[in-house]
Amino acid sequence: MFVPPLKIGEVISNASLSSIFKVSNMGGMRYSKTYDVLVLISNHALKRSNPEWNPFDDEWIDGVLYYTGMGNIGDQPNPPAIQNRRLYHENYSGLYLFEVFRQGEFTYKGPVKLAGKPMYGTQHRNGIQPDKNGKYRKVWIFPISKLE
Repeated sequence: MFVPPLKIGEVISNASLSSIFKVSNMGGMRYSKTYDVLVLISNHALKRSNPEWNPFDDEWIDGVLYYTGMGNIGDQPNPPAIQNRRLYHENYSGLYLFEVFRQGEFTYKGPVKLAGKPMYGTQHRNGIQPDKNGKYRKVWIFPISKLE
């Protein structure tokens, strides 16, 4: 299994994240074919500065991150598509989390896991969110927790 050369709490750039994990430099869910890992990025910085740039409303509650699935315009497909399907079916060998509190600074949170069944739309209180155009849509919510 792939073990990234990072310490929990370490802050790296987007370029470093892409290089270390061999993933794209864009998106909140990034899959590495090289390592068969999925990298999740919860970007709080862009949400605060301009919701149109980041229409995803992730939140921590009691040690669980309720992470919004991929897709920023209209309803996210049900059943899930693209990376949402990969996360939903746990189709990867490792899952890693980064959080962004300041633009361009990716804080490594470590390996994580699904903490429960993913929820769609009204199954979760954050399952209806505005998209980047301000229109409300149904989204996937994935409960994520740190590995113990």
